[in-house]
Parts: sequence; C-alpha cells; structure tokens
Amino acid sequence: SGNNNSSEVLTTLERIAKCSGSHLQVVHDASIESFSKIGLQGEHQRSNAALAFAMCQYAMNQVQHSSTPSMIDMQNALAKTFWPGRCHTVPYPISTMRGSERQHHRNLTMNLRCDGAHTPLSIKACIEWFRKSVVNSSNTNMDHASASQHKFLIFNCGHERNPIPLIHSLCTSSIIFQTIYFCHADFERPSAVPKRLEEAWIKEPLEQDILDGDAVVDVTFQNMCRKLAADARHNLSIGINEDGVTNLIAGSSAFTSSWQETLANVWKIVDMYSRHFGRGGTGGDGSEHTLAEHFMRVVTGLNVKDALTSIQDEVTSSLTIKDSENDDDIIHPSDHKSVVVEVCVTGSLYIVGSALAAAGWDEGKETDSSRFQLDH
Repeated sequence: SGNNNSSEVLTTLERIAKCSGSHLQVVHDASIESFSKIGLQGEHQRSNAALAFAMCQYAMNQVQHSSTPSMIDMQNALAKTFWPGRCHTVPYPISTMRGSERQHHRNLTMNLRCDGAHTPLSIKACIEWFRKSVVNSSNTNMDHASASQHKFLIFNCGHERNPIPLIHSLCTSSIIFQTIYFCHADFERPSAVPKRLEEAWIKEPLEQDILDGDAVVDVTFQNMCRKLAADARHNLSIGINEDGVTNLIAGSSAFTSSWQETLANVWKIVDMYSRHFGRGGTGGDGSEHTLAEHFMRVVTGLNVKDALTSIQDEVTSSLTIKDSENDDDIIHPSDHKSVVVEVCVTGSLYIVGSALAAAGWDEGKETDSSRFQLDH
C-alpha cells in the first residue's frame, strides 16, 4: 500500500496484534504539536519524532523508575537531535572559489541541501523539504531588486536499487533545475551486483494515466521507452538513439560506459516522456506542455567536488559583463547582484558524504546555534 495509514493496513495490523497479544498504538503528529522545536528539518521528521516520543513514553511506563526522563527532558532531546546528511544544510565556502572571483562575488551564497534519501517516499520528502528551504532562503536573501536564484541537482544511487522511481519523483517534481549532475561518490561499498537495470524494474508502474473516462492504465518505464521510440518526437533533444532506448527496454545498460550515464539516460527518457505524453502534455495532439521550455542540462563523469566547481563556474560566468571600453576584454562581475545558489544533493548517503567532505564540513565543529541559524 502506498498509504501506511489506509484502513486495509490498519485493519491487518489490528488483527495480527490481537492474535499475538501484542500492544498496538497508532501514533499521530499531534502528540508533539506542543514541542517548539524539532532538531531535524523536514515535515516528515515530525512524524518520525512523534513515533520516537511515543516509544519512549511506552518504555518509561514499563520501567517506572525514579530516574526516567521527564517530558521536558524529551522535548530538549528532540530539539537538539542532529542527523548528519538528513535534511542537512551546509553553506559551501566561497573561499574555495579561485583567484579574484572570491573577492568580486561577495554577494554570492551557495547552500548545499543534503539528504541521503534513497527510497521513492524519502525522495519525495526530500524534494518537499528542498522546496520549502529554497522558499525560506528566497524570503531571507532575495530582497534586492536584482537578486537571482539558481537551483542545481547532484544525484547518485546504489546500483543495487531500482533508480527509476527515484528519478521519476525528482524529474516530475515541478522543480526546474538549471543543471543535473549524475556524480560518482568518493567512496562506495563493494558489490557483486553488476551495474545494469533489472528487467523487473522497467515493468514496475510509476504512475497511472486515466483513459476513456474511468479506465486506468499503468505507466511503466518500459512503456515510456516504447512510446518514445515509436514517436517521431523522441529525437528532440533526448540525446539517446533508438538502439539505446531498445537496450534500456531490454533491461541492459551495456550501451553506456558508466552507471552515472545510465542514470542520466533514464532521466532523459522520463523527462522527455513527461513533456510530451504526461498529463497536460502534447500527447500527440500538438498542445504545449508546461515544462516544454525548461529542458534541464545533464552532466555525467564528475565527482562531487568537481561538480560543485562546475556549478560555481556556471553561475559566476552568467554574472559577468564585458567592459567594452577596455581593450584587454577584462571580465568584471556585476557586483550589485545578490545571488543564491541552491544545490540539492540526494540519492544516497555516500553521495551526501562526498558533498559534506567537499564543503569541509566537520561533525565535531557542528554547534546547535549554527545549525538552527542555517536550517530555520
């Protein structure tokens, strides 16, 4: 079930609890509504905190010891809870920029929004947290008339996982990323699983299309590939030839030289499909899709640190103006601009760890005050 609180799920849990003589308690976010702060960011963390709080309360009732924590103790504990790499904002140090750029772009702010989400549900929670963080950042920093905001995505996931629903959630989130970087992590766990797409993965339903009134048709990645391959529009900026699409349908990534290129090709197919055949898309009738004008650039082959350098170069180059009166054609940054760069890093804790390392983050130097200042 896609909804853990559905009546079918709860009825099953109640039946099993009754048969086994187990205690069953349904926990709601309302149990911690009086808490002023939760140290972890993201609305979904309030649900997690409510569950942790209920478990502590149950355990304390079982122990009934004089030294058990008070309600205030537990509130303070949740307020100070910190989980590196989960809804974790880290400022990328401008001092890492090269040469004179560091001096000229004093109004440039770069935030790494790191979340090691690696399941479809956690990816959706990550995107919602990123969306709200970007809005809050915009309200705080974008008061200048000439301010601008740039959004980027750095993604990787373990090749043992089905990457298609993860990429589908990101690609169809309505967030327009300037560039998507499919990076390899600095360190990854060893695996005997070959880097390919499993045949079963491409047949799993990603969404449902309603046809002919009440008829519901499951949309799979395999059907996306077939529809694109059969339609003349599959040549429009997709960057994948028909043989490549056929190989993806067959569950093979042999036509690519790396796992990151496979992920990039999955993104291109999902992106192209959503533009031309998704709800509100052209669907073969020529009507324009709302995302048609916002094709996102895709980059592979970089590690995270090089990707962050590329992001800085891309942003700073767009903020420079040429002095036409200077024969040397010196590039002068437009100093009056306030620029906020938002980078979402997600897909695995390994890729998040690489981003934290690139930013020079040190868990031992993390303080409550700096954390709340960054994330609230």
